Order: sequence, then structure tokens, then C-alpha cells
Amino acid sequence: MSGVLLSSSRIAFRPLTLADVSQEYVDWLCDPEVSRFLEARHVRSTLAGCREYVAAANANDKQFLMGMFDLATSKHIGNIKIGLIDYQYMSGDLSLFIGDKTFWRRGYAGEAIQRITGWGFEQLKLEKIGAGCYENNTASLRAFLKSGYAIEGFFRKQVRYEGRRIGVIRVGITAHDVE
Repeated sequence: MSGVLLSSSRIAFRPLTLADVSQEYVDWLCDPEVSRFLEARHVRSTLAGCREYVAAANANDKQFLMGMFDLATSKHIGNIKIGLIDYQYMSGDLSLFIGDKTFWRRGYAGEAIQRITGWGFEQLKLEKIGAGCYENNTASLRAFLKSGYAIEGFFRKQVRYEGRRIGVIRVGITAHDVE
């Protein structure tokens, strides 16, 4: 697979390009099951809108948006991003989603979190990486905790979700934690 930036045992990671924004990609974001914990659920995703998002992300030097591709088949299965990076404090946030549901519940999220976290510390020289997840997104929370992140806070009634307010759990990891 050309343009591979890095890989783990089952996933190739490379910068997401406009060519990667397919109708399947848009369909992921339009699928309520895939987007239920994504901010993208608040907008109607279109091919043009997704391409604009990718172009804007790639033009911003404070974030790194990468596609996740199955190493065995080169199939695009989701995205992962570190950003927005605060270069003064050498910190950033990690977010991801796996759009292809055939890759759910197989450890791909944890594998991606571990690999990109390591890359953030090693290559970007970040000192702290954080993330957030809705309190009812237990799969995401488990993946971050298994990847060495620690719960750092709980923000009560932070977001509106399915007609009610729910909390957001903040997790984080430092470069010192993985030395």
C-alpha cells in the first residue's frame, strides 16, 4: 500500500486523502450505529462535505488525520486523528472511529490507539495525549484504558445525547507513562 506512514500488526496508517473519501465512507457517517458517539451525527454527511473536512484537516498543521487500512486487504476501515495539537504544551487529543462494522469488537480500536499514541510520543514529541468519550461509550473507554490511558475526569451532563444530557469521561496518558 503506497503512502503508508506506519503500521501495527493488522493496520496500516497513512494520511487520509480526498481519494479515500468514497460513498462507503459517507455511508459510515450516515449510519446511526457508526455515528452514534461521533459529533458527525449532528450533520447530514455528504461526499462534498466529507471532502471539505479532509482537505481542511490536511491543511491544518495542528492535526494529523490518518486513514486506518486493514493490512491484509488494504481496505479503508476507519480514521484516527491527533489534534488539535498545542505545540506550546506539547499535547493533543486523540479521536478515532471504525466505520466498517466487520472490524468491530476485534481489538482494532485498541491496536490503533496504542500505535498512534506511541507515534505521537516518538515522532511528534508530544508529552501528553488526551481523549474523551461519552459515559455510555463503554467500548471506547475500555479500548483507551487497555491502551494505558487513565481516567482523569468526568464532566457531568456535558453533552446532549438521544434527548437527554449525559457525561463525558476524559482520559489521558503522558510520555512518562510509557517510558
